[in-house]
Amino acid sequence: CIDLLDLWHWHQVQPAHATVVTATIRNAHGFGRIAADESNRVHGLLDKATVEGPGRINTGIYVLHAPLLDRIPASGALSIEQDLLPRWIDNLAVFAYPTGGAFLDIGTPESFSNADRFFISRQMHMDRLSPTPGREVVEASAMPA
Repeated sequence: CIDLLDLWHWHQVQPAHATVVTATIRNAHGFGRIAADESNRVHGLLDKATVEGPGRINTGIYVLHAPLLDRIPASGALSIEQDLLPRWIDNLAVFAYPTGGAFLDIGTPESFSNADRFFISRQMHMDRLSPTPGREVVEASAMPA
């Protein structure tokens, strides 16, 4: 889950023209990875990993300064990852916003079809953490001795 307000504030604080939301995952095999320094400035995009292992990946979520949108050609199909990000990284300040938690890949028809299982498992987890509807939650310090 991404706190969009936190993302927006983080982007405003950075000297960024563009911010890429990233996730560090245990197995980055088959994902494009982000090369960023300790200040989270992006210096490059690495090809999809061909070996298994951890990596910092692009989640496909971006915050862009409005003037940057005016530079995108209005006609023709474009890929942000292939056509725009490499140019922006070479010429502008692009930063990587790190996130924690689960990452859901919906980039292929197969992974998209598995998304329902992801949400069902998350809902079951949240249901276990939530109090029963209509039941009061009382802090232990407020309970009579």
